[in-house]
Amino acid sequence: MVASAARSWSLLSLLLVACVGQASPRSAPPAVEPSAPQATLPARDAELAWEELKRALPGSWRATFDGNRTINISYKLISRGSALMETFTTASGTETLTVYHRDGDALMLTHYCAQGNQVRLRATQASRERIVFEFLDATNEQADQGVMQSLIVRLQPDGFDQESVYREAGKLDPMTLHFTPVPPAVGETAMIDAELSVRAISADTYVVTHAPFFAANILVARMPDGTVVLGSSPYETQAARALVRWVKRTLAPTRIVAINTHFHFDGTGGNEAYREAGVITYASEHTQQLVLQRNPALKQEWAKDFKDPEQRRRVEAMKVVPAEKTFPERDGLALTFGGEAVRVIYPGPGHAPDNVLVYLPSRGVLFGGCMIKASPSIGFLGHADLSRWEPAVEVARGLGARIVIPGHGEVGGPELFDLTISLVRDAKAKQPK
Repeated sequence: MVASAARSWSLLSLLLVACVGQASPRSAPPAVEPSAPQATLPARDAELAWEELKRALPGSWRATFDGNRTINISYKLISRGSALMETFTTASGTETLTVYHRDGDALMLTHYCAQGNQVRLRATQASRERIVFEFLDATNEQADQGVMQSLIVRLQPDGFDQESVYREAGKLDPMTLHFTPVPPAVGETAMIDAELSVRAISADTYVVTHAPFFAANILVARMPDGTVVLGSSPYETQAARALVRWVKRTLAPTRIVAINTHFHFDGTGGNEAYREAGVITYASEHTQQLVLQRNPALKQEWAKDFKDPEQRRRVEAMKVVPAEKTFPERDGLALTFGGEAVRVIYPGPGHAPDNVLVYLPSRGVLFGGCMIKASPSIGFLGHADLSRWEPAVEVARGLGARIVIPGHGEVGGPELFDLTISLVRDAKAKQPK
């Protein structure tokens, strides 16, 4: 939170370094005493507001003030989704934390100030766009500290506002800051929500990982004309919706194009969410056939393998949705966005009979999907073709990629081709004669 534009930078520096609140000394007692909020937010409104915060805020955000100075803020769900943690970082590196959480029927926040006090605020008004928190109580409050009295979160199409009021030296001081989303810088990782993380691997190129569902990787690439290309998808609809929301608010795409990389759900499970959001989806004719023929039964079969009942429910609830557009498998697919090429290549069967590669030649980035391995385990072999997997890997190697994204595990380089071939050979050697 930053003071309004009329305030001087010298005062603002104190605010940011010392709890994003007022830090100037005072000796007189406060003129305005805090009191518990009079309004009580109905339980249903508190629940809707909590769900809206969890939906809208996870990720990284930035505010610009005083011309070109910036402040970063990030949100992530913690403790199995029961708390939303805000980390506010100043240019000097000072951090403060605020944790949003439920308390029975109420919606609360606890602000851990760098000045040493801990303030609790309770939501007293809420709609989908505006949530008002008011002072409830504080611990470790000292006479010379600024103390947060209220906070309003306003959700907007391009981001959100924080409007706070601090009590300092007997006065109430309002502050406003407008945040817009930012993707992580190259080499950095950020949380989209409690399940999805995003890592920038090169300029305008990201890998999103869907942790609870086998840590499946998804390629996200912003093209020169503003199109965002997705290689593969999260395993199921709920996570795919979260991915699309992040793409839309953070990368501001002119359109989104998704490639189904094979018929398994970590290649097609996001199609329901993609269709809802107007994402253009492509699949090979072979993948499309397998999705329609096999996936309704596979969904029920594989849902039973999830020990977590919530994960099982989400898999059972998702709809099997085919891609919007298809292409001949052997021909592959060539797309161009703003002069930059995207190639979809069928290298032959491997992990699955229909696995395809997504290659960005000008970036040297290859999404190998589940055909390429990054760990000592070869994984699921239920639909694999061990006899033709190695030649398919050599096709991938021949493209000359510098950055190789496996379907699961850490991004690497050409060494992943050697690892995959070694695993395939070991698996072949273990086959019954």
